[in-house]
Amino acid sequence: MDKSSNKGSHCSKAAFDQLFITVDTTRPDHEPTSHGSGGDTVSGAGGGASEGAGGGSCAGGGCAGGGCAGGGASTSAGGLVLGEAKMKALDRSEFLQVLVRAAVMKYVLTAQVTDVSSAVDLLLSQVLHPKAELDSPTVFRNHIYVEEVDVVLRRHENALRILYVRTCQHLGAQGNDTRANSRASYAKWREFVRIFGLTQPDLTDRDVTLSFLWSRMVVVDEAKHRVRVASLSFEDFLEALCHIAAMKAWPTDDEVQEAGQPNAACFLLQLAAKPEEHARYLHMHKVPWGSRVLRRVPLCRCIDHLCCLLIILCQGGLSRPQESNDMSLNEKQAAKLLKTSNKK
Repeated sequence: MDKSSNKGSHCSKAAFDQLFITVDTTRPDHEPTSHGSGGDTVSGAGGGASEGAGGGSCAGGGCAGGGCAGGGASTSAGGLVLGEAKMKALDRSEFLQVLVRAAVMKYVLTAQVTDVSSAVDLLLSQVLHPKAELDSPTVFRNHIYVEEVDVVLRRHENALRILYVRTCQHLGAQGNDTRANSRASYAKWREFVRIFGLTQPDLTDRDVTLSFLWSRMVVVDEAKHRVRVASLSFEDFLEALCHIAAMKAWPTDDEVQEAGQPNAACFLLQLAAKPEEHARYLHMHKVPWGSRVLRRVPLCRCIDHLCCLLIILCQGGLSRPQESNDMSLNEKQAAKLLKTSNKK
């Protein structure tokens, strides 16, 4: 927020720092907001979450990029913390409170307006809206909640459910909250993306975080339902995959045919054997988050390509029979990548 246009102490950096501290520490409970969700952290800003070094296998040399995100699934960036005291972080209600108080500081206390509602309107219309870089996910959802996409997801539903359940179980049971252990937390989502090597030149860590944040269903009482706020249901998981599929650089059917490959997934896996050429291809055809550029591959085909890629990687990548058109997935195949931890 531009504070230079307001002279005086009301809009100084110190004043805004104090505002954050005030809102962050005035919450009545200010205690753990969930029970045993494994210390997951969700950066409300969408991106910028740093990763620590982590173990676990990756699709690696056979992934569609060989260049996975590295790092572990847990994040160290300050954000929405589950399983420990929520400090130095704002949930949605607190963030809205900050906006209202900031509007008062910027416009009411400086005598530009006398009404709080007018101050909030000015803050949103003159300060925040012009600087907003992200399109509303509503526009994107108008393109994924359609019959063509539904047909693709239903075709791969069994495989996707297996992957979702394995993702929920991958980091092991965390605490005694069965709801938390049956949903995909932020840490588990990032681990899923890392294992399948999806973070490449055409998909950034920020894209992965935004896909998680904007795929969650709205929760009316966020303080009461912390697990639902900070995790993905199966339906949320599908939408997050759709977000990722929309940004990935997929080949056209003509390119796949010219390369003599059976599908787009195998095309990218084969191309990954040539790192420089592969990186150039991904840079050239990536679709940035919120881009309105017309895709050269229809969205429903992008989603189908991603589903096939996930399945093929579980089946062994390029080591699977090239002539195989089997896109089914069983528990044993999924377990090769998404191993269930017994750690409590």
